Amino acid sequence: MSDIRTGSPPPDLYFLSDLHLSAGCSKESRRTSRLETFYYDYEFSNFVDRLIVESSLRQRETIVILNGDIFDFLAVTKIPTPDEIEQLGITLTRHEKKFGMESEPIKDAWKMRHIIRGHPEFMAALLRLADAGVSVRLHRGNHDLELFWPEVQDAFYDEIAKLAYLERAPDVIPENLRRLITFHDWFYHEPGRIWVEHGQQYEASNSLSYQLWPVLTTRSDKTPTLDLPTGSLFVRYVYNRMRIIDPYSTQVFSLEKYLDIISTSNALELAKALFVHFPFFTRALKRARIFELGGMGGSAAKHRQRLAQMSEESGLGDNLGRIDALRRFPIGVTKYTLFRQMMRPIVRNFVGLIVVFLASIGGWMLLFSLIQNTHWLAGSVLGKASLMAVLAVATIVGLFAASTWFSRRYGRVKDTLNEDLVAHAEAISRILDVRLIVFGHSHGVDRRLLSNGHTLYGNSGTWIAVRGAWDQLRPFGRQFTFLRVRDDDIEALRWNDWAARIEPVTLFEHYEPTVIEKLIGEGTKTRDEKP
Repeated sequence: MSDIRTGSPPPDLYFLSDLHLSAGCSKESRRTSRLETFYYDYEFSNFVDRLIVESSLRQRETIVILNGDIFDFLAVTKIPTPDEIEQLGITLTRHEKKFGMESEPIKDAWKMRHIIRGHPEFMAALLRLADAGVSVRLHRGNHDLELFWPEVQDAFYDEIAKLAYLERAPDVIPENLRRLITFHDWFYHEPGRIWVEHGQQYEASNSLSYQLWPVLTTRSDKTPTLDLPTGSLFVRYVYNRMRIIDPYSTQVFSLEKYLDIISTSNALELAKALFVHFPFFTRALKRARIFELGGMGGSAAKHRQRLAQMSEESGLGDNLGRIDALRRFPIGVTKYTLFRQMMRPIVRNFVGLIVVFLASIGGWMLLFSLIQNTHWLAGSVLGKASLMAVLAVATIVGLFAASTWFSRRYGRVKDTLNEDLVAHAEAISRILDVRLIVFGHSHGVDRRLLSNGHTLYGNSGTWIAVRGAWDQLRPFGRQFTFLRVRDDDIEALRWNDWAARIEPVTLFEHYEPTVIEKLIGEGTKTRDEKP
């Protein structure tokens, strides 16, 4: 296959996402941040060396797309020293000293430098890619929305240029760095071939109303700050505090998943969540803005302006606006909607439990009353004693079945994000005539054929630790994953650092449970394993 426009073969594409690099290891203290989740700098470095060899052997243009959430600015809660604060010309509130600095240009640039210095081996690997002539694209995600600021991008180039000097990479001069390592607001698109984006716009807790201009303009002091989605507020005010206390706690990067976890907990765990974490929920509520036309009208106009510009430059025309309109409406637009979203699963499950309990007690009492008040049963073979024995056995069996069902129903975290992303990929495939669609964001590696029969969908997964059922079958089977695109095919792969090789990710074939299996089993589908 060749590119229709140039006649040359299309580039080989590699997609990685959701690495979540944060503060890393301090050079001075030799201690790692308690909020760090990416401990795999050397594994990534080895992977890059293999990728460079593949690129050289293929003799094709190679593009590595770091497809969002590569950096995790939300997990950088360390603050500058007093001397640095004075040098930067900033002031910190008591609130910032406790939860980390706000998302402002100068403060986020400091965080960028802090992340780079905490991961020198990772950055050196990026330099080797650039030195080998491999293009690297950095897409924004919801955890590195701060890449929107030009000041943050400048800080990245400044720090990595210093590293290039130390690594003696003479060809990687600052001008070449800005050409080979580039920042992008939204997507990668090759007409007729592929559409790529991070995917946070299709999850209500992390979507942005104006992703091309995510600036909050309602601050009284006129300081520009990012319009963080509700999921980011959750990370900053709830999840970070959990991780600081227990850095080994379950990885939860979704507000919906966290709410489902606490709503299905036992009474003691639920009480702990409400009383221990409620102050952080109130802090998130305090940050939730009221979506006023006067406050966000400027951001809306800027977004529309940049959308029109992108539509023309990319040749997508009105189709780009149609894709932008697919975004999920953000939750937390007002304090009321945020509070309602947080409390809905708890109230729904509690009310459902009460209704089922009362209905069961009422039904049992009705049967008991009928047996006791039916006089013609007194002399029959199946007398009251026999029916009472049957009722007792039925009660025991019913209690066992109910406890089993409740443990399955309320002990399982329902995460529909993978399926939501697939549904939006289906919608995009109806707008664009492309053969490939790639997302990240969900941390779930995937490859499947969409319903139109000719578009392949892929999700690059993540490199960080993922706890799940796959660990019982193959440890690390869902870690170090990425996608490789050659011509018109998506390969779901993982880096095996022990064996120093690239290998396929095992994906189960699709299976649809029968009605009986849904009733007596877990009732889940392996849709994420559909080939």
